[in-house]
Amino acid sequence: MKPTDSNIRSSPRDNRFTGQRLRVVHVFVTLNLGGAERHLLTVLRHIDKERFDPLVLCLANRGELADEVERLNIPMTSLELNSHRLWMPWNQFRIAKWFKENQVHVVHTHMFHSNCYGRLAALLANVPVRIISVHSIKDAERKEKRWLMRWLERFTNRTLAVSDAVKQSLVTSGYDQRKIKVILNGVEIPPSVSIEAGKSVRAELGLTESCRVISMVARMIPLKRHLDLLQALQAMSQAFADVRLMLIGDGPQRVRLEEKAHGLGLAGRVLFLGKRNDVERLLPASDITVLCSEHEALPVSLLESMAAGLPIVATCVGGIPEIVTQENGILYPPGDVTALRLALESLLIDPDRRRQLGAKGKQQVAQYFSAAKMTSEIEQCYTKNG
Repeated sequence: MKPTDSNIRSSPRDNRFTGQRLRVVHVFVTLNLGGAERHLLTVLRHIDKERFDPLVLCLANRGELADEVERLNIPMTSLELNSHRLWMPWNQFRIAKWFKENQVHVVHTHMFHSNCYGRLAALLANVPVRIISVHSIKDAERKEKRWLMRWLERFTNRTLAVSDAVKQSLVTSGYDQRKIKVILNGVEIPPSVSIEAGKSVRAELGLTESCRVISMVARMIPLKRHLDLLQALQAMSQAFADVRLMLIGDGPQRVRLEEKAHGLGLAGRVLFLGKRNDVERLLPASDITVLCSEHEALPVSLLESMAAGLPIVATCVGGIPEIVTQENGILYPPGDVTALRLALESLLIDPDRRRQLGAKGKQQVAQYFSAAKMTSEIEQCYTKNG
């Protein structure tokens, strides 16, 4: 028999939490630069340190964002396990031993493999509260080790979905919807940026003040469909000769995309900026933000762009329509380069509309997608009240 939410909240083990600062460990395989990892940093910045004692555990190597975790004075540990052998029993017992030695009250796992093996180890260690976050629709749909995920679900207090689209995908895959809680991704609202700050970034990047700039923040992998954006830019290159494109991110497709940009005659108009940890600083140099993905859960990159006051052009997939509407941007079908081009052109010729959409998006982020709101809802799950 699967435990219900009421069974979980009334568990006698709740008594051990009374008046106690709860030790919460966030578990990743590694902390590479990505939306889920940036989500973690946001939670760590806003979590109530008087009520919670947060730690971070990487099952494999530390990853690129580990230093940022430590700069927040959050203890950071990496077990340096082989990421392809996390299922091995001795690795499971090693993770469980770490949980016991650190007297963890709450294990909060993120991403598919951590949700499998970090949660299994938490069960072995008898950690009182076990929570998973599903940051990707594809993770919800994966058939790999689905039997393990379904079995572990009965010993899981909450499954956190970052959008309604992710929740629906989980339910379709057979998860118990009574245990699923939608907590929308949230981001920090940056202070108002002066026009001079945007000009300074443009000068740094070799962009003139008069050019119009489109940006895309995404890992360079096939599902992000960067090539669609290059083709749209090439199609309007004569009519919009002053338009420039900033591509922020890196990945296995970067060399191919650089070659394609050169082949389309766009070499001088596309900036490949690679991995950056200063996206917030770069965004004010843009006029429009784009995301061409085939699927998304609730992209942090779009929320950051909205928080920066930028209008959005994005595909109508996954959780994107939950944040992008006609009030703050334009949606188009994935893979439709013509629709993408027309959406961009309509905004490029209308600066007033760009400002209106950008202002509305910033207002909506502050109201519905703030870091404080997201973190507060997650904290409730740690105390078994959410």
